[in-house]
Amino acid sequence: MKIHDVQQSTPEWKSLRLGRITASNMDCIISPTGKESTQVDKYLNKLLAEQITGESADTFDGNAHTDRGHEYEQEAADYFAMLHGVELKRVGFVTTDDGRLGCSPDFLVGDDAVLEIKTGLPHIMVQYYLSGKLEQDHRSQTQATLYVTERNRCFTMLYNPLIKPIIIESPRNVPFITAMLQFTDNAFKLMEQKKAKLRECGFFAEDPSRMLRAG
Repeated sequence: MKIHDVQQSTPEWKSLRLGRITASNMDCIISPTGKESTQVDKYLNKLLAEQITGESADTFDGNAHTDRGHEYEQEAADYFAMLHGVELKRVGFVTTDDGRLGCSPDFLVGDDAVLEIKTGLPHIMVQYYLSGKLEQDHRSQTQATLYVTERNRCFTMLYNPLIKPIIIESPRNVPFITAMLQFTDNAFKLMEQKKAKLRECGFFAEDPSRMLRAG
């Protein structure tokens, strides 16, 4: 595990994510039910485009919902720390030792856990209270984060100041992670095949004048 000391959402943080499989997009590799995702091909094309151009393929810059999420994040973190009597540590970006996978957990909890904070409108909170599917819906990201950070527990917190927070604890799911790593290996093999075709078209050439991030 390598911890990169950058602030999330900064240009440095965005640069570290470019062209790399991340936990927040792991559902494009493996579905929450443990099946290989049907989005793999499209996702790899996006990553390759980022590697070629050096620019993010994401055009979303945020909206009122994401602004509210940033506003409530520290409030939610303080509540969690008080409730559980723990210290939280912010972290920018974490990668595996080989650099192939990355994640941006909201907080590290002690020596063995991570905290992921989600904010939701009250009706979304009610929906999750009734369905009990918060863990399942975020399983791909949660288990990828645990693998990259080499930790064993993930607390997922759904927060809105107008309604009682939902907090669930997800242990490391070894069978799911095993399948995830197999599907990730498949994705990297497919990516190399795509790169070979792109090289034939003149991309990923050994030309320093081209803005390439991988070759």
